[in-house]
Amino acid sequence: MNDHDEHDWHTRSHHRTSEGLVRYQSCHCGTWRVLCEAPAPPAAAVVAWSA
Repeated sequence: MNDHDEHDWHTRSHHRTSEGLVRYQSCHCGTWRVLCEAPAPPAAAVVAWSA
């Protein structure tokens, strides 16, 4: 069990996958976590036409 209420996370490595960005982070207390971030959606397209 971890007695720390708050962690000081530092990214140790990261890489892109088809699912998004994966980050490996550690805290000075020795705890590790893995974060998976979904890729940003593509920008909305703007279509212009003249009548």
